[in-house]
Amino acid sequence: TGPGFNPNYLNAYNNLAVVLMQQGKLTEAEVCCHRALSLTPHSADAYNTLGNVFREQNKATEAFACYQHALELEPHFPEVLNNLGNVLKDQGKLSEAVAYFQRALAFSPNLVEAYNNLGSTLKEQGMVEEAIGYYRRSLAINPRADIHSRLLFNLNYLAEVDGATRFSEYQRFETQYATPLASSIQAL
Repeated sequence: TGPGFNPNYLNAYNNLAVVLMQQGKLTEAEVCCHRALSLTPHSADAYNTLGNVFREQNKATEAFACYQHALELEPHFPEVLNNLGNVLKDQGKLSEAVAYFQRALAFSPNLVEAYNNLGSTLKEQGMVEEAIGYYRRSLAINPRADIHSRLLFNLNYLAEVDGATRFSEYQRFETQYATPLASSIQAL
């Protein structure tokens, strides 16, 4: 830190990188991450964002290295643990991914994305009943149509779930998401 150093620039570069990434401008996002890290080389947030950029660029090795470095800087960073789980899941290392999602939830029990990722990974491992439980936990924290849709899809894999239970869940989905969406579309 020298004269005129403003630590808020780190946040500005990091936030700009996130926006650029959302716009699909991955090269520009990467440049912003590197600029943020040149200002504050010990920023777990900046390494996490750079890892996200690399993951979007399908550079799993680089993403994993960034997430690992972020975790070295901040060992209890739940979003990083979740992101490490995603990289491992992408690589087909499902058991390892599950462990990272569970660690993320140990540090942040309301991290919806970790519940959702854990559910989808368990489903891939054939543990549908457990996956459904994690989707339900995710919905209890933050009701979202995409997660509820995954729950409905997975209910079809369990023979012990009767038609009335499925129908009830579909009605809940319709009431919470489909009907309000249809109304807003009609209002246009």
